[in-house]
Amino acid sequence: MPERIKDFDQLVRVLKQARKNGAASVVGHYYDPYDSDNQQCQELQTIGDSIVGALDDNLLNRSHQAGFRVADFRPSFAGHGAGSEDPYVFGKQCYSSDASKDMLPKWMGGGGGRQALALGCGPHLNNAGTTASARPIFQEYDNAH
Repeated sequence: MPERIKDFDQLVRVLKQARKNGAASVVGHYYDPYDSDNQQCQELQTIGDSIVGALDDNLLNRSHQAGFRVADFRPSFAGHGAGSEDPYVFGKQCYSSDASKDMLPKWMGGGGGRQALALGCGPHLNNAGTTASARPIFQEYDNAH
């Protein structure tokens, strides 16, 4: 199943069922946690752009085919990744060599992910990121009603 992502298939099935039960849904794009103007983040941003772009394209196509609205997080997150002056993720810096080495499992000589968080490379949303992701969702919801 090279062109199909099973998790996205399941997501669409669940959202369709929720719609049948009266729920309104807006599907959110992924965000690039390393979208930053910081030069130290360039390698991780390039990797993130590639991965997030592929996921978003797939998610967008499936969502539109199923009739769901999509909230694009990319404009809100532009320049607010790890290493930026105003990050929307917990990561305050992004040293690709440290983060990638640490993300390797311990059996492969890596740190299993623990050190990346201590180094400030955390890709998860902080309060500002949660707020920034909510705005496009509410906007799409309002546009539909």
